[in-house]
Amino acid sequence: MDTREVSLCSTIHPVYSGDTVQRWKKTGDGPHQLISIPRPTTVTEYNRYMGGVDTSDQMIGTNSVHRKIRRWPTTVFQHLVDIAVTNSFIIHKECASLQQERPMTVNSSRRSFLQTSLELTGEMALRRRVINICNNQRTDKSSESQLGATALQTQRSTAWQCEDCNVGLCLQPDRYYHWLYHQGL
Repeated sequence: MDTREVSLCSTIHPVYSGDTVQRWKKTGDGPHQLISIPRPTTVTEYNRYMGGVDTSDQMIGTNSVHRKIRRWPTTVFQHLVDIAVTNSFIIHKECASLQQERPMTVNSSRRSFLQTSLELTGEMALRRRVINICNNQRTDKSSESQLGATALQTQRSTAWQCEDCNVGLCLQPDRYYHWLYHQGL
């Protein structure tokens, strides 16, 4: 017997057209027995016409960029990248066979595709938001490190910075270390 239950829905095919398939069935303590199981028409039609899709899904499954991420748009984007890379490899393989050339392997095709994509995007610059909090001049660096490090005891990164001195800022209301620094306290 098949081990997995599969649910299919079709508005085109009848439920059963008389097709059967042979399967081995385990008996209690004797030898296996060959039995006939009815096969729905939907399964017969799926097996007849969907061979290429199964191959494509198998290639996507074995060569995937997908990583576990909780945000579903990122997961969808990664799956679309997988589909695009796999489709480009299938097209490359077909074109190579038409030109009677040896096609690239899956990994070399993926590497070539990704290198081309990275060359097109180029390097992205890190943008920081600038806000004007103070107009004072900087004092010595020792007071800044003492105020920030001893008060927080942690290092954090931020997208906000002082317009005058390019120091990263924390915009939480109870943290005013930058103001203390510019006051010279």
